[in-house]
Amino acid sequence: MPTTRPPKIKWTKASEKAPWKQFDEDLDIILETSIQGPVHRKLHTLTTLVYSVAKERFGIEEAKKRKEAPKPNRRQHRIENMRREIRQLKKQYRNSSTVQRLGLSQLRDTLRTQLKSLRRAENTRRKARERAQKRAAFTANPYKFAKTLLDMERSGTLETPLEEVKKYLYDTHSDVNREDAWDCDRIDPALPPEMQLVTTEPTLGEVKYVVKKARWGSAPGPNAIPYKVYKMCPLLLKSLWRFLKVV
Repeated sequence: MPTTRPPKIKWTKASEKAPWKQFDEDLDIILETSIQGPVHRKLHTLTTLVYSVAKERFGIEEAKKRKEAPKPNRRQHRIENMRREIRQLKKQYRNSSTVQRLGLSQLRDTLRTQLKSLRRAENTRRKARERAQKRAAFTANPYKFAKTLLDMERSGTLETPLEEVKKYLYDTHSDVNREDAWDCDRIDPALPPEMQLVTTEPTLGEVKYVVKKARWGSAPGPNAIPYKVYKMCPLLLKSLWRFLKVV
């Protein structure tokens, strides 16, 4: 079951150095006296303490108020009234005489023509407004706008049994003859790597480099702690690096 994301912390501005420095120093003292146990428990305790101390010191952001639905304009009111009139004309048409039906039919066709014209004008206005909103969103933050276009959420439910999925993946990607030796003149022999894979522990400089390259506006993960905190708190980043070495 997915856990609910905690409320966002109302982090102080990056330009205000003193609160960040005090927060980092106080948190370092708390971590030294509170963190115990295996590394996975230490990491969990670290993120929990960072969030709880920040929540107490900086507070949480107020939930954004939902925007009220826009009220219909005059054209939309006229469209709704015309649709209502056309429905009433249909009822009158069914209960009218042959002579009356001719006039009702002409009146209905006139209303339909007017309704079609109003709808076309309303669709043109709506599309122009949407284009203006998208243009403004792209100008304000091109990265975020492109992400909304390309990173669409997937929907749907997988109803196939798990065993059937595993069997399909195994049959598709496995090869019973993979260990058999065979020669092909068109395939060049694999050369040994020029550089060996680095398997040493990450250095503090490497961790600082990754954090420095991260975007200030990156969304936080499930623990609600963004990169900004590690950018502004060198002592906290050093504690995190110690745990990463163990991992």
